[in-house]
Amino acid sequence: MTRLQVNTTSPQSEQPLPRPTAPIGFEVAGYTETSATVKWNPAVDRYDLQIRKIDEEFGTEILSTISNEFTFDNLVADEPYVFRARAVSSTYGISEWSLEIDLKIEDIPEDSTPSKKRFDESASFSWPWNNTSGIALIQAGQGGAGGAGGDAGGSSTTERGEYGSSGARGADGGRSTVTHDGTETRASGGRGGAGGSGGTPSARYEQGALFPPSSGPGPGSGDAGRMGEKTFVILTGLAKDDQIEIVVGGGGRGGSGGAGGAAASGRTGTGQTPFAGGSGTRGEDGEGGYVEIYPI
Repeated sequence: MTRLQVNTTSPQSEQPLPRPTAPIGFEVAGYTETSATVKWNPAVDRYDLQIRKIDEEFGTEILSTISNEFTFDNLVADEPYVFRARAVSSTYGISEWSLEIDLKIEDIPEDSTPSKKRFDESASFSWPWNNTSGIALIQAGQGGAGGAGGDAGGSSTTERGEYGSSGARGADGGRSTVTHDGTETRASGGRGGAGGSGGTPSARYEQGALFPPSSGPGPGSGDAGRMGEKTFVILTGLAKDDQIEIVVGGGGRGGSGGAGGAAASGRTGTGQTPFAGGSGTRGEDGEGGYVEIYPI
């Protein structure tokens, strides 16, 4: 969005002169982001104009028009310019130049007052709107997932390894809050998921069985963390630049994986190889919360 600033001071001659008076009554007829159209009171056959940047001198180039308005093109926003005009009469000659007129197109940011604000991190927020009421949507952090259990150790002998240990529970998500005028509204973080169970080693070999067992049930995966609480609050009595304190809860860290079980000792001469169980994996971290604020 652009806005044009123009100093409309121009000479207002009352005394008749032997040649035309300089143009008077300057005003803005229209503008874009890169051009400005100025107009003045009509009086004679033709008009000459010149324009320069404010820190430069007028050059030799003269722009002419038979109309009482003219468009200056290829202007730069926020760059101050100066222009002047004079009247040209086929009968009475050429007038003096008018007073120099200041001209500037201002560049105004489109997003100077956004329709809403979202916060993914804690912040102190200054209310930017003229509205006296608003809504704050508050989402707390998600709990972390539980870690997977460790594999059991074992072999396909009459010996069996040890159980794998269970994974750890994920950490709870962080709490999110919005505080205005001494009143705090909060949303609790989600609970972390439970850890997965450890793997079960094979049962012992029983006499008369055709083959010894090779393994038992595998380890369990950890549970996903629960989503954090979501709530909202209506903010009232707001004035421009009022401070709103925002705390955004982070996601909970995933739980660690369980340790693997120890290997079976094996039995001499059987040709079987004992193996140790592998460790479980850490659960995924939960997603962080957020706060969104809207004027109403």
